[in-house]
Amino acid sequence: MVFRSPVFTKERAVYLVGLGPNYTNLTDCADIDKLSPNFTSVFGPKTLFRGIDWDAVLDGKKGNLKELQDNLLLIYCAQNPNSVSVYPLVVSNPGDQRASQQLPLSLSPTLLAPLNSRRYKGLVAAASILGGTTVFLFLFARVVELKASQEQQANTLYLLLKLVQSDSELFSQFVSQDCHRLLLKVLQSPRCIAGHHMLKVVILMLNLNLQRSVQKRSEKSTSLNL
Repeated sequence: MVFRSPVFTKERAVYLVGLGPNYTNLTDCADIDKLSPNFTSVFGPKTLFRGIDWDAVLDGKKGNLKELQDNLLLIYCAQNPNSVSVYPLVVSNPGDQRASQQLPLSLSPTLLAPLNSRRYKGLVAAASILGGTTVFLFLFARVVELKASQEQQANTLYLLLKLVQSDSELFSQFVSQDCHRLLLKVLQSPRCIAGHHMLKVVILMLNLNLQRSVQKRSEKSTSLNL
């Protein structure tokens, strides 16, 4: 993506990372209010002390993308390597420059070397086709119901939480469908074997719940300020 002015800040870059790799252009982010960005892969010692305004990242929501959409110039995406989309600047009202809402001009790029495009097919894509996080939550509950070993239960739980962390769409399902409540009920079952294998995985779950509570507090404080 190329912009007409220097609007691509560190905070907006972090926000786009939180949306995951499925959102390859700003037009796909039009329904951003329905998504819960996943920042678990971003939080860490290297990012927390890099001068990033985390309040702007967590509270910004759609505001993090509006400036990018307003100043969008062109997009080149690996999904369509034979075309460059150029967005015209249209000013209808003062301060209203929604370039991303205009019909882009399609141009053919000059390639200096041949391109070989490959479609990514991984576990996340397969999980979405199967039905998302609820299917894997049921799988974990079934493994517990069958009184599987502690290690098998822990591996199944790890698979569920790893899927939730790896994709923003699956993460949004986990949050919006209150899957964490059902997950806690399974963990409280007498057939669930507590041990060091489960403890390692539960720490991941606590990180997810911590991020969820931080985002809810940010949303609440923003609504109170409004």
